[in-house]
Amino acid sequence: MTRKVRIFVSYSHQDGKYLKNKSLLGYLRGLEADDVEFWTDERITTGDLWDDEIKKRIAESDIALVLVSQWFLDSEYCSKVEIGGFLDQELVIFPVMLSACEWRLHEWLRTRQFLPGGDKTISEHFTESGARTRLFLDIRTELRRQIERLRVEPGLQPVRHCNERSQAQLALALAPSNQQVLAANPFSEHQAIRNPDIFVGREAELRRLNMLLEGGSVAIFGEPKIGKSSLLWQLTHAGNGNVLGPIDFHQLTDRADFYHALAQELNVTEDGWREIRQALRNQEAILLLDELDTGPDVGFETADLYRFRSICAQNRGFKLVAVSHEPLKSSFPDLRKRSRAYDFLQPLTLGEMTEQEARTVLAHPWAPEAASFDERSIQLMQELAGGHPFKLQRAAYHRYQSLLDPAFEWREGWRVDMEHML
Repeated sequence: MTRKVRIFVSYSHQDGKYLKNKSLLGYLRGLEADDVEFWTDERITTGDLWDDEIKKRIAESDIALVLVSQWFLDSEYCSKVEIGGFLDQELVIFPVMLSACEWRLHEWLRTRQFLPGGDKTISEHFTESGARTRLFLDIRTELRRQIERLRVEPGLQPVRHCNERSQAQLALALAPSNQQVLAANPFSEHQAIRNPDIFVGREAELRRLNMLLEGGSVAIFGEPKIGKSSLLWQLTHAGNGNVLGPIDFHQLTDRADFYHALAQELNVTEDGWREIRQALRNQEAILLLDELDTGPDVGFETADLYRFRSICAQNRGFKLVAVSHEPLKSSFPDLRKRSRAYDFLQPLTLGEMTEQEARTVLAHPWAPEAASFDERSIQLMQELAGGHPFKLQRAAYHRYQSLLDPAFEWREGWRVDMEHML
């Protein structure tokens, strides 16, 4: 009897489009007919303890299919927790390079063969449909070879368990003897907050957003990294029924790419407007659009926004929530004297947090096991960052790191972040 081979798919949610049926993972799923199982965190259901479930699935897997991008490498959870789990469990690590990134800085990656190979990436070098399909076939062929090797060479099978004692011994061995052993840095996440457990300090804004949604569609405005995308992602957890997206315009290549992504969210087979319009007219849903003000850069223009304005007018159960740095009239100019394409979107401006909200973030209630900051540190971080959530998070990250290494100048680390990340 053929042994089932379990494949854990590790990826950044920013690269979620590669999991779609018409993209990479959809192409690889044909291997499931040969007793292969792919697992992604999309299979985690409401009520599951997501961290425990992910670690359990890693322990049960044979191969880690790692979809590499800079977003993946910058994610503390992906690059440390998941990759650390793969190495501890001795999984076969199968990297695929999605986009340009600093892969040479990561030992686990630079010491392994990956596809496409060399300095090539899928997003840069395989944009033409035929070439990309050929690459997907090559990836599938190589993955099949790894599967067959596991089945015929028992020595390649991963170690399934690492008991608590050996884990503790490993942690002690890795910890420098002159450093304090602390819980993991609770401020490692520096991208949009998806996990509702660590969405702290913006509860009032989320309530305000939900109140506005009772009356119709909403546009969220605010300066860069003020927390707009994090607020948008919370709608996927807030019991708002059928939520489509978020669709991030930064991830799209053209207008057709947007409608294709929307068709996949709606589970319609055609990505033409007629089919999409019919689907939107007949269901209650909230469509989440991130970075909508960059839509014109990929060909999404005023006429497209009018389409969704019309759907919202015809179907009161359909609503749109869009994120933008600036008011949409700047990105979607409309010289018509009648109703504007963007006037159906109620504005919600996101500003800085209050002092008390900032203190709540710095108390990291989602990680009670982590060390607490003293009052002087809290004051210094607030003086540096004010109530700007990203600036505050980076200040807290570096201050926490300095608890491990008192010689580390955490304020200089913060200044470097502000120079390069804002």
